[in-house]
Order: sequence, then structure tokens, then C-alpha cells
Amino acid sequence: MKKFLVLIVMASIFCFPALAQGNVEVAEKLSILEGTIELLPNPGGAPVVNLVAEDGTKTELVLSKAALQQLGLQSKQRIRVEGVLLVQTAENKVQQKLFVRAVVKNQVRQEVLDPVKLAEQERKQLKAYEKEQSMLQVQQKTQTNTEQGGAPESSGGGSGKGKN
Repeated sequence: MKKFLVLIVMASIFCFPALAQGNVEVAEKLSILEGTIELLPNPGGAPVVNLVAEDGTKTELVLSKAALQQLGLQSKQRIRVEGVLLVQTAENKVQQKLFVRAVVKNQVRQEVLDPVKLAEQERKQLKAYEKEQSMLQVQQKTQTNTEQGGAPESSGGGSGKGKN
């Protein structure tokens, strides 16, 4: 009887999140980038904030005005940023963007209180990128298995004669 109760409890623990996913937004996959802040003036509103990595790659940081003030970011400041990364793909010719969720500066981590949420089109772009990455992983895995499988087959033919 105890095993049955434990089984029911375990099943409910594992099944409940799967059922609840339909009602809530799926958890965002966070990326971490490091670099130097570059603030570009924007006559119409808040400045454009870029993160420049050591290799020169620029990523636009997507922040609300309130979050920009909250974090107190300054030009030439070195930081580490956590957020949802939207990158350029074959289908989407957009600038690389990071929707900021947290910032680490001077070894202090600050959560963004009012993060910018992804629009529907941006979610589609993110899904397209994830799909592209998973296809690349499958291709690489297949290629690796083929290369590994090819070598034993040629040596396997020689060892097969020894079995006769």
C-alpha cells in the first residue's frame, strides 16, 4: 500500500508540471554574455544600449526605460548579462538582441524588475533559431556516428573472417 501511495505521489509530481505548461508561459532559455557597454544617443527616447564582446560582436540589449534607470548602466562599463538571446538566422535577418533579465556588475547580480517580453514575431524567430540549432546538432551527430561507424565496419569485415 505504501508503494502504491508513493507511486501516486511521484506520478503527480512529474505529471502536474506537464499539464500546467499549457496554462503558463514556457520557461525562457537564458544566455549569458560578457562585454563592455556602449550607449548610443537616441533623439526620440532612451539611448540604444549595446554590449560589445571581446571579439567585437555587438549585441543590442533590450531594456525598458525603467530597467535602464534601475541598472544604472554607463558607457565603457564591463558587465555580464543574462537574458533571452535572439540571433540572426537564415530566415531572420535581425540584429543580435538580448532581452535582459539580469545583470552582473562589480560582482553584484541585479534582477531586472520590469523586463521587456518578447513579441510574437520574436518568439517565432527564437523558435526558428532553436529549430535550426537542433537540426545542426542532429546533422553533426549523424555525421559523427557515420564517421565512427565507417571505421569499425572496415575493420569489422576483417574480424568477421576470424569468426568463420
